Parts: sequence; structure tokens; C-alpha cells
Amino acid sequence: VKLDSNDEIGDMSAAVNRFIDKLQPIVREAGEVAQRTGQEIGVMSERNAGADAAAELQRDEVAASLKALEQMADEAQSESHAMQAALRQVIDIKQATDENTRTSSQIGGLIEALAGQVETGAQVIERLAQQSQQIEVVLEVIHGIAEQ
Repeated sequence: VKLDSNDEIGDMSAAVNRFIDKLQPIVREAGEVAQRTGQEIGVMSERNAGADAAAELQRDEVAASLKALEQMADEAQSESHAMQAALRQVIDIKQATDENTRTSSQIGGLIEALAGQVETGAQVIERLAQQSQQIEVVLEVIHGIAEQ
């Protein structure tokens, strides 16, 4: 998995890659050893006919070992793919979380702006109420003068 990430996800990806890199030469070497062993067994069989049964048993064991190693490599590859998929999901979740954080920050800013506008509106209403009281006083004075 190639990721340009300097966090836990990048570390996990690097660890998976190192594991696969170490496993591949082992499987390759096991195949080569099995092949060489098979060749040596063939030579021994020609020299000693009595050793054929033992050589056949060794071939079967080596083949079984190789098959087991191949299965392990296949399983490791499957696990690697599963880990890669999980890493991709973690990356997607992290990106979604980052986007949600940005959206929350924007909403917070909008709420603060709205609160400021409400405060300004409240101040305007309070000034209008004061002016209304002053107008009422003036009207009462005018009404008082008119009654006289």
C-alpha cells in the first residue's frame, strides 16, 4: 500500500509492506529448496534403488511443506488485502471527520454572526422603545397644553 502519510495509517501501511517484502523471499527460497531437494532425491534414487521409498516420502513431505507455505503466503496476501481495505476505510473515515469538523466550524461562525445580528437588533429595538417613551412624554405635554 503506497500512502504519503506521516501518521498511524502510514506507519501501518509501511509495516504491512515490510511484512510482505520479508515473506516473499522466504516463499521463493522454499520453492528453490524444494526443487533442489527434488533433484537430489532423484540422484539418490538412481544410486540406491532401496532408498526409493524414503525418497518418495521426502518428496511428498517437501511438496506438502511447499503447499503449506504457499497457502500461508496466499493467506498472508489475503490478510494484506483486508488490511489495505481497512486502511482505506480508516482514511475515508478520517477525511469525513475532517470535513465534519470544518462544517461544524463554519456553522459555529454563522451562529456567532447571527447572535451578533440579534444583539444589534435588540439594541435597535431598545432605542426605539426609549424614543417611543420620549414621544409619549412629548404627547402628554402636548395633550396637557391642549387641555388648558
